[in-house]
Amino acid sequence: KVIGQDALRFILLLRLSPVMPFAPSNYGLGLTSAPIWTIGVGTLFGIIPITALWVYLGTLAGDAVRSGVVPESPWRTAMLVVGLLVTFFIVGWLGKRAKSQLDALNAAD
Repeated sequence: KVIGQDALRFILLLRLSPVMPFAPSNYGLGLTSAPIWTIGVGTLFGIIPITALWVYLGTLAGDAVRSGVVPESPWRTAMLVVGLLVTFFIVGWLGKRAKSQLDALNAAD
């Protein structure tokens, strides 16, 4: 219920997280009240940055295999830090939203 009320923002943030696998999140999103178009749009725009990160890391790995040294890059570090911060933000934001919904339900009873 909480996700369905602010679905687009939640899906965008969920897709930006580098530690959340797509398969479990897809099943979880299927259980929400979010419309399918919202899931599609959120996924489309949310996976672009993380896909760019994985492609970049793949090129770094290819360079490391060819040269035998992993090149240190500020972009790689920045993308990983941003991804982890987004993950923590999602967890905190969703927890706060869920708590406020539960408090509202308890107050109604």
